Amino acid sequence: MIFSTILICLGSGFLMLEYSAEQLNLPIEVSDFYTVVNSKFTFVDKTELIHAIMEDKAKVLLITRPHHFGKTFALSMLQNFLANNDSRPQNDSQVDLFQGLKIEKMKFSSLHKYQYPVIYISFEGVVEPTSSGAEAKVRSIIKDLYHKHEYLLHRKKLNQEDEDYFRRILNETAVYQEVKLSVAFLSRFLHAATGKKVVLLFDAYDKPFYTGYFYDYHCQMKSLIGEMLKYSLKIHGKYIEKAVLTGKVVLTEETFLSELEDLKIHSVFNDTRYAHHYGFTEVEVDALLTKTHKMSQKMELAVAYCGYNFSGSVVYNPHSLIHSLKEGKPGSYWSDEPDLMRISKAFLMTVGMNIKGILVCLLQNNLEVGLNIEEQFSFQTLRNEENNLWTLLVHAGYLNALSQRNVDDVNFKTLKIPTLDAKNCLVNLCQAAFKNQLETIIANFTEFEKSITEVNLPKMEKFIARSLREGGRFYNFKKFNSKNIYLSYFLGLLSPLLKFYAITSKQKVGYGQYDIALAPNKKMRRKFPGMIIELQIAGNNESTDEAAERAANKVDDKQYISVFHGQNYTKFYAVGIGLSEQNVSIYGSELALMNTDPEPDDEDDEPEDLPDWNNKGALTLDNIYSDV
Repeated sequence: MIFSTILICLGSGFLMLEYSAEQLNLPIEVSDFYTVVNSKFTFVDKTELIHAIMEDKAKVLLITRPHHFGKTFALSMLQNFLANNDSRPQNDSQVDLFQGLKIEKMKFSSLHKYQYPVIYISFEGVVEPTSSGAEAKVRSIIKDLYHKHEYLLHRKKLNQEDEDYFRRILNETAVYQEVKLSVAFLSRFLHAATGKKVVLLFDAYDKPFYTGYFYDYHCQMKSLIGEMLKYSLKIHGKYIEKAVLTGKVVLTEETFLSELEDLKIHSVFNDTRYAHHYGFTEVEVDALLTKTHKMSQKMELAVAYCGYNFSGSVVYNPHSLIHSLKEGKPGSYWSDEPDLMRISKAFLMTVGMNIKGILVCLLQNNLEVGLNIEEQFSFQTLRNEENNLWTLLVHAGYLNALSQRNVDDVNFKTLKIPTLDAKNCLVNLCQAAFKNQLETIIANFTEFEKSITEVNLPKMEKFIARSLREGGRFYNFKKFNSKNIYLSYFLGLLSPLLKFYAITSKQKVGYGQYDIALAPNKKMRRKFPGMIIELQIAGNNESTDEAAERAANKVDDKQYISVFHGQNYTKFYAVGIGLSEQNVSIYGSELALMNTDPEPDDEDDEPEDLPDWNNKGALTLDNIYSDV
């Protein structure tokens, strides 16, 4: 029997893979480059990443990816290539780890290989439930870092003051402020000793922050780790040649990275430079399946694990793919980082029915939903805006942020569940957050959908009233009392209807701007009615019944019905929803589609061009919180 060996990038590192025609043996979670290469395993050559990073014009790079996407291994590879003899994790100068690899064929290699003092720090182990425990862990990490560079003491490279400081770090007697300065000072020491600027590598830079958020000591981590980053990258940045930080989320406020002028962020939202260096590309998967005689399974594996689209580069989830080969069948093998998962769960437990509606849309119908979300957030304000939830879920790997479009100077990103694996994880997360009531929530939305397609106003009103009572806890309607708050909320409630309707909002047509329009897709135009929904907050001494009727009459008065002209719809309804802090009322009427447009009252009232209802676009939640 002939055996071969290959090594595949997996999770936080590379995966050793031994195979034969009959059997696969797949040890998992090897993240140290030296161990992998020195053990003489063949592997997917990702060394071109080193060239891409060192040639990047930005001095400080922040690269984020979901759990199990090769971040730790990438930094280990960088450290082993760039570090001089003193900084290398294994001081075996007789072993050339990069012989025969792609990076060796570049002129770049001779200029940078083994040339730099390197500082490598990982905060992956900061998992303590108390701030005192976390601080002790960070002190231990810094102590180990200084111990690796203890040769500076033996070679008399430090003056007396710096030597005393160095020994306080080693003895763990340094005061709090000295710990904050530890990385910056070590950079200065190494620069003075070698005459060369330092390469600084931070792995899991964000772990102390989201662990601290979950255990309620986030502010202490901002003071300790945030200021440590500030001192080393900004105040003492003159000693740095290149700094690379990897993690799962983009945090710039608490880390003070926002103060850096030479920072470049490469996240799952926006990364064309490093996208193909993390995860498995199509070419790499083909090579793996060919060598393991599994090419016949490619389509099934692609459905389960291929779909992470990072700025146009589509990659497979490496962790799940390799597990499936080991187990002999596709399955749900990927999971989120535990603390991030707990944070997402806690956030989901507070959301209203509008968010649940969007989740139902994503999970049940596998549709794309367009949302105005940002790449960054701060844990200090995480719960202040619901869209931070979507940012968190994208960074964690549950969702993929795809195409981007601009609407009234607001960037909307299309969200979609990337893989079957990710969908299973999101279902489990929602089940845990909603206390195993996900099926009930889906059933309630199905009834709501039915009430709209059948124009059953009492059932619509009952569902909306119940959802508003629940959602009010999050939105605080009494405080804001804003129509745009209600509008964004209703768009979330309606999102499961995307399988039947095109949904738009705040579009100019006729003699005004409607709130929400539901246009049945081509297959449903003779089965379901078109609908314009207008919202109206009840005024002083006005009932919600009166506000609802006023809203429905507005549809006719403003000729919003013209949006459906020439589209072969059989029925059209104007629906008004009257709202107050405590009540909701719905009034609806069927309107006849007109064959000719009414004459405008004046030049300023001339109708706008009609939207193209045949353009099957994603739901857009327009103008969220614009009045808040």
